[in-house]
Amino acid sequence: SQKTAILYIDIFILCKVKNGGFIMAKIIKRVGIVFFVLVISFLLVVSCATISDIESWKDNSINNGATELLEVNAESSQSSLMAKNSDYVLKGDCSQMSDIWNAAILDSYNNRRSVKIIMEADWVAAKSDNDNVTEFGTGVGFDGGKIRVIAGTNITIDLNGHNIDRNLFDTTGVDYGYCMKVEGFLNIMDSTYDSNEVYKLLAENRLTQTNVDNLPFGKIKGGNNSENGYYAAGIRVSDGGVMNFYSGIICNNKAIDAAGLTCMRNGYINFYDGLIFGNISTNHGAGICSGIESTVVVRGGVIANNSSVLGAGIFS
Repeated sequence: SQKTAILYIDIFILCKVKNGGFIMAKIIKRVGIVFFVLVISFLLVVSCATISDIESWKDNSINNGATELLEVNAESSQSSLMAKNSDYVLKGDCSQMSDIWNAAILDSYNNRRSVKIIMEADWVAAKSDNDNVTEFGTGVGFDGGKIRVIAGTNITIDLNGHNIDRNLFDTTGVDYGYCMKVEGFLNIMDSTYDSNEVYKLLAENRLTQTNVDNLPFGKIKGGNNSENGYYAAGIRVSDGGVMNFYSGIICNNKAIDAAGLTCMRNGYINFYDGLIFGNISTNHGAGICSGIESTVVVRGGVIANNSSVLGAGIFS
């Protein structure tokens, strides 16, 4: 059977391609993209299969109560999603944060419940024993130095104006050098995020790297994945993983392929709001890459100033 990627978008896109120039478009139609073939009858089959997949996620006991989040209006208040009544608080140094993260993952998995986490400090990956390699931690909640949301867990994390930084952006890329890998269910939001600030910078033509760096909002950044790693540098959602991204910034990630958000192999992403900015991919998919057997639904937000040869903003 042919491999497919489904992409639904409703968003302003501003992207930079390597041969120069900018492209800006308002895309308001649902778009189904398949590799090699695009015919009406095939889209009907794909739509039925997608609906079936979503229903199977709703039947998964670990996601009880989480499916409602899939239906949240992007313009609605985030107050109900704020992790202020959190189960875990991420603070301290990298080692202390890794212990807290492992405890949260085990709690969700063993007790089959959703777990809320709020950040009270930046989480910067520490240098490992290997040259030019950094890692957030080791244990069940990590994989090759990156943060891992394992299958069978349901996690909500509030960046709360803080960063998750793999700390590799200014170094040589390493194998699997991305920030996060999602195989379970993950909600990401930043309760400090103000989209009006981003739109104001965009409208005034001041959405630059310096100004984005100075925005006081939570960022997922610093991934740098070498050619030998899977597609990804920021966040990879695959192997049945589901991610709702409500707000925050994904920036300054590098990869050979797919630098910002990557969805592959039965992964599912809802992108409601936020900024995807300044990610670099040598080949394609610097902002968002929707790969084989994946679904990405983009409902709002800004994708700007990402750089690659093909699909600098969105590639599918």
